[in-house]
Amino acid sequence: MTDHSALLVLDSICKSFGGKQVFNDFSHSFLPGCYALTGPNGVGKSTLLSLISGSDTFDSGRIIVGKADLQLKPVTAKKLMAFVPDKSMIFPFMTGREFISLVSKVRKIKDRSLAEKLLSDFNLGPHYSKPFSDLSLGTQKKFHIVAALIGDPAVLLMDEPTNAIDDAAKSVLIDYLNRSRMSKVILCSTHDETFISRLNMKKLKLSGTVNSGFL
Repeated sequence: MTDHSALLVLDSICKSFGGKQVFNDFSHSFLPGCYALTGPNGVGKSTLLSLISGSDTFDSGRIIVGKADLQLKPVTAKKLMAFVPDKSMIFPFMTGREFISLVSKVRKIKDRSLAEKLLSDFNLGPHYSKPFSDLSLGTQKKFHIVAALIGDPAVLLMDEPTNAIDDAAKSVLIDYLNRSRMSKVILCSTHDETFISRLNMKKLKLSGTVNSGFL
């Protein structure tokens, strides 16, 4: 049964790796709000985010983003989402400027005011023209966060978003997410209890065996 007020619906998702089942008949509906995926390393948190974002495929089931089925209407569904990976997947020779420009072009963002404000708020100006290979992990992560936020997605997926970033950047991120939580699904894999507490996130724990739902 699909909750028509939900922005994100996982319906009977199954996923296996090399004969090992990670998700079996996994279902959950997400209303707007902030959610923290919790559980030990290796239980499937990053895998779940990859399945939802469309960067990995599931064996069976459905993922509905807004009203778009991820398998039947992948372009429409992916336009409603943004994903911040734990580790940068950008070509090392690409500069921050080129990365943000590319994302803006792909998402057809003509108004650059939000991008400029976020780049300033995250103090990325001094690094804008540097290639990713010359940036710290924290600075790379901040560029990924800005790239995700500028598209104003309905569903924001973040894998360990506070890893390696400075306290000032964490506060900027928390402030933005708090102001957006009423209109978006914000789903984060995180071990950062301070981050979870400051956002008053709902914890969703994976079991660590075959996941058929949150604990």
